[in-house]
Amino acid sequence: MRARDRGFRISPRQRRALNALLQRPMTVLELQQVIGCRNVPDCIFRLRRRGLSIPCAERTVRDRDGRPCRIGVYSLTDADRRNAHDWLSGGCR
Repeated sequence: MRARDRGFRISPRQRRALNALLQRPMTVLELQQVIGCRNVPDCIFRLRRRGLSIPCAERTVRDRDGRPCRIGVYSLTDADRRNAHDWLSGGCR
């Protein structure tokens, strides 16, 4: 069932997150800046509850001290992209 059939709303933060993820995969830190909140995992959780997958892949990077650390990179699946386009083009309020 598509978003417009269910008649639910997504928040401005969720809209900004979807618009950003439609452009490219993003880290939590990048999404914090784009959507304007610190609790990115909660925003992603709420989108997942609406039916999106939004996988999170781990990537190893170096921290400021040069030590390896793991970060999460969120992305959209093909099905997520179709739904996101639908939702952002007026499929939900």
